[in-house]
Amino acid sequence: MTEYKYKYIKGVFSMEAFAEGELAPDPYDAICVSECPTEVGGSVACNTAIEPCPMNGVPTMAYMDALCLPDWEVGKDQIIRIFKDLSQQPGSQKYVADIINSWQTLVIMLFATIVITIAYIFALRFFVKPLLFFSMTVCFLIFVGGGFYSW
Repeated sequence: MTEYKYKYIKGVFSMEAFAEGELAPDPYDAICVSECPTEVGGSVACNTAIEPCPMNGVPTMAYMDALCLPDWEVGKDQIIRIFKDLSQQPGSQKYVADIINSWQTLVIMLFATIVITIAYIFALRFFVKPLLFFSMTVCFLIFVGGGFYSW
């Protein structure tokens, strides 16, 4: 087991992300750290030889023994600001508005998917047994024919 077992998303939680109230260019840039940073401004002990380890901008906690995610109680102001910054990105409000305007179509498609899935399962129930016996018979005949041919 490695000593750097946690994934820290440096593009979102680092101090550079909070400089001038803007998000870092790549919010999905993650590094491996030995433990999740719990204090704002503390350095992160990371496993990288390419660049220096970032400074922590949001208090984090270990989740599922793999991820360093923000501690909601301590860093909720920064987390709310991240979501506000993300909502200001071009096109994000349009996507939400499209989903809100087409909710009826989405619900109809949900029920249509359920009905088609149930019909497909019942069709499999009736067609699998004959198809299985047919394929077994064909394989048997191929092997018998191959045996006669090679004998």
